[in-house]
Amino acid sequence: MSGSAGQRLVPIVHHWRRSPTWLSWAFGETFGCLTGRNDVTRKRNTAFTMVELLVVIGIVAVLVSLMLPALKRARDSVKRTVCMNNLHQIELGVEAGARIGVRHDRRGGPGDGIWQCPADTFYPSYLLPGANPPFQYVRRSLYCEPDADISSYAFDSLPKAIINNPSRTVLVAEASAFAPWSWHSPSNWLIFSDAWNLVCFRDGHVKWTRTFWDGTSLPRGIPPPKPESDPPPSYDYQWSGK
Repeated sequence: MSGSAGQRLVPIVHHWRRSPTWLSWAFGETFGCLTGRNDVTRKRNTAFTMVELLVVIGIVAVLVSLMLPALKRARDSVKRTVCMNNLHQIELGVEAGARIGVRHDRRGGPGDGIWQCPADTFYPSYLLPGANPPFQYVRRSLYCEPDADISSYAFDSLPKAIINNPSRTVLVAEASAFAPWSWHSPSNWLIFSDAWNLVCFRDGHVKWTRTFWDGTSLPRGIPPPKPESDPPPSYDYQWSGK
């Protein structure tokens, strides 16, 4: 290439570096023709190799494995929030009925979502009438059982007149709190202490709290009956109104 031609090419190159995309493409095509590089060569050089493809697949798999636990926690949190709202609504209905002297209906109806906990998908078989060991989890909603009053929740039947500590006394809770087991933090054990459940108290607040099992009694019946005694003082609730 002569000196004059090289001098003319320099400003073109500088202009191409600042030029729009279509000019960059045009210069690249021209330079490819001058150097003998064709489309087949460029495609071969830009294709993924097997190693690169495996690396990409591995990175995607790692990202998915990191995201799945977070998605599960978010889904579980939504279920607890819905259940907490259900308990709030039930408590408001009970209090509204008490103010006008009407007993609130403590059972749900088919399709009445307020009485169904979204996490209610199983229950222990020892609650079934006539059930014998070995017990296991029944993979069915307690809400759908005829003896459960079409409800995932159960009430403490203590009269309001004898309650001295409403902020610790249970009004209504998930049925799993009475046994206890846990719908939100399940275990392989059919009944166990420190099972986490949602409880609505007599003063109207709802709390995510540990529930106690004395290690000996085995509740029978749907919904589970209220335990006969209060848990130790380290727990945040009580059945009696003392």
